Parts: sequence; structure tokens; C-alpha cells
Amino acid sequence: LEQKREILQKVYAKETFQGTKSEIIRQLIDDNNEASKALIKSAIADKDVQLHKAVINNATVISEDMRSSYETLLKSPSYDVVIAALDKLSMQFPDHINEYLGITKGVIGTSGRNVEIKWLEISARNNSMDQATLDKLVAYTNMYYEFRTRVNAEQALQRLDYFNEQM
Repeated sequence: LEQKREILQKVYAKETFQGTKSEIIRQLIDDNNEASKALIKSAIADKDVQLHKAVINNATVISEDMRSSYETLLKSPSYDVVIAALDKLSMQFPDHINEYLGITKGVIGTSGRNVEIKWLEISARNNSMDQATLDKLVAYTNMYYEFRTRVNAEQALQRLDYFNEQM
């Protein structure tokens, strides 16, 4: 990394193709160098959601000094980015879960209600397996909901290790 950092940063500044930029992000995402952190912040601030995906999907640990930048991804136009950001930020900064849930409250997501179901999952985990939240997730497994909604709800309930007779 020490040998290629400067070259990657220069290429990123000149590059226009998001695939190349995404690969550079992947290689520099865990670098604690200030110039690399600035590059990651610029990718987060970019209007290209593919760069947002590259940042959030490759981030393994979000440092405290980068937290506020990552929090802006909770408002990304990409529901996939919102879900990944909500999940990672909630896991790494549990003291801020209620703040993250507040920012994303009411966001439904795709036809599979992907953001809402992730929201319910995190809310249930954070609130000692709140029965009303679990009941809503169980309700989404009903055959009256679209297939993707049912699958998303079932996967969330599986991650929560929750099963009841109604399911």
C-alpha cells in the first residue's frame, strides 16, 4: 500500500470510469492515511451511487473520524446503500442506533420493502426484541404480500432467530 497509495490517489483524481474508481476505493478503504480518507470522503460526497456502494460495501471498520461522512449515506438515493449503511453504522456505533433509525424511519425501499424490513430488524434487535416490531415482520411473511417482501421478512426473522406459530 505504501508503494501504490500515491499512484492510486492520482489515478482516482483523473479517472472518470466508476469501475476503476470503485477498485481504487476498495484498495484504499482501510488506509489510515489522511489523503486516502479524503479520497473516501470525496467518493461519499460524489453523486454517483456506484461509488457510494463501493465505499459502504468495502468498509470493514468505520473509524470515529469518518462516522459523520458515512452517516450521510443513510440518505443516499440508492436503497441498497441505505440498507448497508444502516446495518454497518448500527453495528459499529450502537449508541447512535436510535438516531439512524430516526433518519431512515418511513423509508420503504423497493417493492420488497427492503429498507423498511432492515429498519424493523435493527429496531427489534435494539429494543429487546419488541413484540410489536416482531409482529410486523411476521405479518410481512403473509402470502398477501409480494414474494420479495415475504423473503426479506423471513430472512430478517431468521437473522433475529425468531420463529412463532403464525409463521
